[in-house]
Amino acid sequence: MKKKWIKLIILAIAVVIVILVAKRFFVQTEPVNSVPEQIAQKEPVEWHGNYIWDGTTENNQWMCFRKRVDLTKEEIQKVVAQIAVDSKYWLYINGEMVVREGAVKRGETMNSTYYDEVDITKHLKEGTNTIAILVWYWGDTSISHNSSGQGALLFQAKTGDHYLISDETWKVSKNPAYLQDKIRPNGRLIEYNVYYDASLASDNWYTQDFDDAKWANSTVLGTAGSQPWGELIERNIPQFKDFGLKEYENMVEYKDYTTEKKETLTLKIPYNAQFTPYLKIDAPAGKKITIKTDFYENINGDSVKCTYLTKAGEQEFESPAWMNGENVYYEIPAGVKILSLGYRESGYNTEMTGKFESDDAFFNKIWQMGNRTLYVNMRDSYMDCPNRERAQWMGDMTLEMLEAMYGLDTSAYDLYEKGIRTTIGWIQNEHVFLTVVPDSEEGVLHLPLQALAGVHSMYQYYQYTGKREFLEYVYPYVKNYLNLWYVREDSGLVDNSNMYYIWEWGDSSGNVDYEALENAWYYLTLSEVSQMADILDYEEDKLEFGNRLQNLKQNYQKLWTEQGYKTPNAEKIDERTNAMAVISGLADCEKYDTITNLLTSSYDSTPYMEKYILEALCQMGKIEEARRTHQISL
Repeated sequence: MKKKWIKLIILAIAVVIVILVAKRFFVQTEPVNSVPEQIAQKEPVEWHGNYIWDGTTENNQWMCFRKRVDLTKEEIQKVVAQIAVDSKYWLYINGEMVVREGAVKRGETMNSTYYDEVDITKHLKEGTNTIAILVWYWGDTSISHNSSGQGALLFQAKTGDHYLISDETWKVSKNPAYLQDKIRPNGRLIEYNVYYDASLASDNWYTQDFDDAKWANSTVLGTAGSQPWGELIERNIPQFKDFGLKEYENMVEYKDYTTEKKETLTLKIPYNAQFTPYLKIDAPAGKKITIKTDFYENINGDSVKCTYLTKAGEQEFESPAWMNGENVYYEIPAGVKILSLGYRESGYNTEMTGKFESDDAFFNKIWQMGNRTLYVNMRDSYMDCPNRERAQWMGDMTLEMLEAMYGLDTSAYDLYEKGIRTTIGWIQNEHVFLTVVPDSEEGVLHLPLQALAGVHSMYQYYQYTGKREFLEYVYPYVKNYLNLWYVREDSGLVDNSNMYYIWEWGDSSGNVDYEALENAWYYLTLSEVSQMADILDYEEDKLEFGNRLQNLKQNYQKLWTEQGYKTPNAEKIDERTNAMAVISGLADCEKYDTITNLLTSSYDSTPYMEKYILEALCQMGKIEEARRTHQISL
């Protein structure tokens, strides 16, 4: 499984290398996102709704809400709902699914909740309407979600001159079919396993005809903006994309098949995707079916799975919680007739509009695989992986944004900007950029090299989009962060040891020349922040940064040896350091041959920094060397 994980990351960075090679060697490839978009200013929301629940605070709860309302023709001309929950919701109107997995994981700031705006006009009718909402409350913390500590639903929609709001008149009931399997996949993953007992289900609870007279009335817990849910921030990414329900590629092998013993069936998806699994079967009651993927077991703990307990007769079920993989394993006991097994792919709402063509099949394949791997790592945020933790690490987000500029349409802008706002929203002491946000699981975590890479990505984002307003927004924060570094008297190089939260992660493999690598990253980042200052007309900042750059470059040359750049205390010459010396402009062309020999003969770096090694080779004009090195690393 470790090999799979490494290969996954390698493929994620590979598309960037294809871009670099393409510019030199093959068909010209241009970024598809080159025109800045104007952002319309919206009127602030007038809040009237309440947070409601059933009065409990248990983790991993599935709660059902219902509200009937009579509306006139005039009241349904234009109706936009604002909906906020901790943690996810599914919206039905008059028995029809309107939103599948609404809400974004909490955490743009340390005390805030996102709300969705949903135009529900076309789903309403004159007369009696039924609004039904399923809410999944996680109630725990992770490195991707900052729990409020209390499950809740907030709903409001203006209908004519009146507001339809969540209050004590809404009916509420725990969904009895969703049980606890008492297995938390792993501490980094916020999502729980799904454990569903069909014999306990009220399949039509969301329809108009369902009788909810025995349901309790909701308990009002607070008003919009109250604690513990905090500030309400409008969802700033699209609703997730629904590709529709499909049968697996090899479902024909199991059509009308009845299991004679406990079997594990392997179903095929064309590629590693985010999806929800589906089944339609005929079975006796009490049969336990388990669904998981080829990514269920991994080096840092289990991923999610789904358990389904049958009722008697023909039945169908689609798990609402997504998993990922390309091989899906259905463990089915004896006596179950399979009518259909399928999946619903979902993901971030963007299109793969980028194109690349080469006369080399290897690079064409890498482009396809890299673009697909990029997409499976996008949802609530850019993430490091879709199975183990689903967390926004600053370094991973940096690489993925760069890939998106060539592979995806402009809707991918929103996910990166959301990530930067979250990063800035979690700045605490000393102006430090935390590496993983929201960071409510492991406390504060600062990896300086990833933070510097993140600042680097902010300037690159401006170069691709031309969004001056983005540069204006981030500049004060990046300036404050870079000013935290101080110059050591003994070497003239910068140091960060006076900061809090340091984790000296250089690349997690081999002997890292951390000081030299850190200074190369700092030089690159400072040079780009200096350019930010120039664009924004901060002349004093530009002058100060220029002097700092000149001194740093002079002192860095003292590290040069016959084999490459190296600090005296480093155990060996580090290829990562020398690659970044090239990319940052610290190394002049007279040093290129020496650095090329190093980069093509040393393989200490992990896939994260391998991208920069290959980029350095391309920047030095060593295209064939980059190609051979990349094929060896794969």
